[in-house]
Amino acid sequence: MALSTFFTGLSMRPKNRADKWLKALLMIHGAFYLSCTFMPITGMFARMSSGGDGIGGRLALVAWCAYFLPVGILSFLHFRLRKR
Repeated sequence: MALSTFFTGLSMRPKNRADKWLKALLMIHGAFYLSCTFMPITGMFARMSSGGDGIGGRLALVAWCAYFLPVGILSFLHFRLRKR
């Protein structure tokens, strides 16, 4: 997903301020492609899921959701304005 958001950000031609923010957020998320791909391969998350509190995973999920809330809103605005 990170790689696809990176290329989506690259393909955008922003015409207003909201589109510029959307492009920036997509490009920033795309910058995490390498870590999103290689961190699970190293077994880093196996320790987190093998018991214990698991608060780190929950916080990461909340942060991810909070990050994509403005992406969803800006995407809606982008495509709604394109339709007119």
